[in-house]
Amino acid sequence: MKRVVQKDRDGCGVACVAMLAGVTYKQAKDVMFGDDSVSLTSTADLYYALKLFGKRPLGKRLIPLGTRRYRDLHANALLKVGKPGKSWWHWIVWDARRKGFLDPNTPSVRRPRVTSYLYVR
Repeated sequence: MKRVVQKDRDGCGVACVAMLAGVTYKQAKDVMFGDDSVSLTSTADLYYALKLFGKRPLGKRLIPLGTRRYRDLHANALLKVGKPGKSWWHWIVWDARRKGFLDPNTPSVRRPRVTSYLYVR
């Protein structure tokens, strides 16, 4: 899977859709926002965009990571990353083949605080 860099302040969801669907940032942005400016994305926004690109998100809701370890995820996944005590979140991708993260904002995420995930096939 190829890393796609977000081109807008709130473009992490757009970039994650692009990575998981194998399309460009512009293609994902056009499908998700058209001519409007990029804004925050919900799980539902990402789910429907991935479906439009022919991907199969496994469920419409994020699965809490709980006691699982993210390194045990067996398929590509959209990951929600949070900061303790903050209402801030960020979307990144888990590349199951490489067993590594693809962050659209920072080239190398070492140990993000993954709160939940959604498998995407």
